[in-house]
Amino acid sequence: MGAIALGTTLLVLIACWFWWQFISDMRSPGSHKLSRRAVVLNKSSPIVGSSGNLHTEYFVSFTFMDGREPEEENYKVPGRDFNLLDKNDVVDVLFNGKDYLGFNRVSDSA
Repeated sequence: MGAIALGTTLLVLIACWFWWQFISDMRSPGSHKLSRRAVVLNKSSPIVGSSGNLHTEYFVSFTFMDGREPEEENYKVPGRDFNLLDKNDVVDVLFNGKDYLGFNRVSDSA
């Protein structure tokens, strides 16, 4: 009888732990990082902000090859990433929804 109660308690605790993990993930959508394999298609020239804004924006076009059809998307990237990426590099692009988070290089110049 005690073994059944102990086993049931253990199962309930495990179920609660999994439920808590699920709820925690739902509350922090920024924690969901997705990765997609892509080829760097093009790098735009840096776009300097208006006269009162010294902020420079960098854009990179990626061709995602993980679907049936190649899919091109543009992302605003930080300057450090812009300088590290070259045309035709194969990378895993990390993003959260539509927000670019970074990349992992797979190979140079496919």
